[in-house]
Formats: sequence, structure tokens, C-alpha cells
Amino acid sequence: MKKLVTAVMSCAVAFAACAGMSVSAEKADTYSAWLVGTIGGNQIWEKADAQVTSITGNGSYTVNWKLDQGSDSVSCLILKTDINLYDYAPEDVTAEKLLDESSAKIVIDSVSVDGAPISYKMSDGAFTVDDDGSTIRVNLMNEWGQKVNIYDVPAKTNIAESISVSFTVSGLDQDAGKDDSKGDDTKQDDTKQDNTKTDNTKKDNTKTDNTKKDDTKKDAAKTGDAGVGLALAGLTIAGAAAFVSKKRN
Repeated sequence: MKKLVTAVMSCAVAFAACAGMSVSAEKADTYSAWLVGTIGGNQIWEKADAQVTSITGNGSYTVNWKLDQGSDSVSCLILKTDINLYDYAPEDVTAEKLLDESSAKIVIDSVSVDGAPISYKMSDGAFTVDDDGSTIRVNLMNEWGQKVNIYDVPAKTNIAESISVSFTVSGLDQDAGKDDSKGDDTKQDDTKQDNTKTDNTKKDNTKTDNTKKDDTKKDAAKTGDAGVGLALAGLTIAGAAAFVSKKRN
């Protein structure tokens, strides 16, 4: 019985180890993309030697390769990434259906040489699985393809300084550059509206104050007119009294 339990546990451990080879424990927050291959006398095959572009979610990106020396030929050009296709596929997906059933995709938008775009069209079969059996790669020029050879970038391509590849990533869990501060902007707009209301209130209060001032002026004018009237009446009465007094005398 102990031998049976030991054998079952050993098989379970072995199965878990095999599963861990293709499926990552957790999805990454960011991924990387870089170019490898052979362009004349320039060769890059390791990520550490390449110019790396960070992928932060669904969106468009550009990756560059600055050559050490100019070339008139491209022997091999591959866009590599560390996006694990299994992370975006059903748990029971098979290796044969991984490309179709994984939601993670990359489409090449354009290729530029020395800063100027060249004619490019992505072929069927260019989007594929890397040699590790799990991550995305796209062949742009590869005569040693696993299933099909790709010549989307012509072998006879003159490159003086650099080549760049623009591509779009889709099917990940988040979009690139998602800005949560939009909610703060809305709050700022609300504040502006409140300030506008406050300013309008101030303006209204100013108008009210001005109206009160105008009313005060009107009251003062009325009081002045009444005072003048009373003074004139007083003078008239005094004059009449003086006239009567003279007649009596």
C-alpha cells in the first residue's frame, strides 16, 4: 500500500512539473518585445543584446534594431516576446490549438528602414509560437521556419543604420496606458463648475450691493429734495410775515 501511495505521489509531482513548463504561475503585468536575427554582419539572438520594448497591455508599440554596420541583405528577422499564450487560453488547450484558442495576438502594422516605411504585408503563418512552445513570436524573414518559410521583409533590403517594426497587441487582460486619473479630472471640472457658481454668486451679490447703493442714492436725493422744499416754504412764510409786519407799521 505504501509503495502505491508513493508511486501516485511521484506521478502527481511529475505531472505538475510538466504542466509548469508551459503555463506560468501568474500573468505578468508587463511583457517585453525585441528583434533577433541576422542582417548582413549584424547578429542578435539574445534578449540581453537587443533593444527591448515594454508591453504594458493591449495597444500599439514599436521595436527598433540599430545596426553596428550597414547591410544590403536580411537573412533572418524575428519579433520575439515573452507573452505566454497559455495564460490567455483555456486550461485544457492543446499545443496544436494554442495559437487559435489563446486570445493573445500580435499583428505587424508596418516596417521602417532608416526611418522610412517599406512595403510590408503580414503573411499567414508569420504569427507563431516560439521554440519554447509557449511564447509569441512573429517571423518577418525566416527561411528556417518550423512550418512555413516567411519572406515578408525581402532578403534584398538595404539598411544603412536601423530597422524598426510597429505592431499591435490584443487579447490581454488590460489596455496599455489606462489612466485612472480621469476620475480626478472630472472632479476638477466639477470644482471649476462650483467656482463658476461662486463667481456668479459674487457677481449677483455685487449687483445687489450696487442696487442697494443706487436705492440709497435715490433716497438721499429724495431727502435732499424734501429739505429744499421745506427751506423754500420757510422762506416764503418768513417773507409773507415780514410784508404783513411792514403794512401794520
